[in-house]
Amino acid sequence: MDLKDLKVKKRDGSIEPYQPDKLVRIALAAGLTHRQALTLGTHIYDWALTQTQPIPTSIVRDQIISELKAVHPPAANLYLWYESTKHPPK
Repeated sequence: MDLKDLKVKKRDGSIEPYQPDKLVRIALAAGLTHRQALTLGTHIYDWALTQTQPIPTSIVRDQIISELKAVHPPAANLYLWYESTKHPPK
């Protein structure tokens, strides 16, 4: 399996290609260095290769948070805040 085979299932049920560059951009915005963001992206990509396709974005998000907490806890908090602004409670 390679990058073109990886898919994510969004909350609305739509299926999209996995976009590792999106994760790196978010990690940089959350305060990681470029090297840390690329490493995070690689870890998540390697993990995604082991998952049943398509991967629900909620599962990807949980894995990102877990990785961020291990590398840079403040970035994990910022990422959680960012996610909360995308889908405010109803």
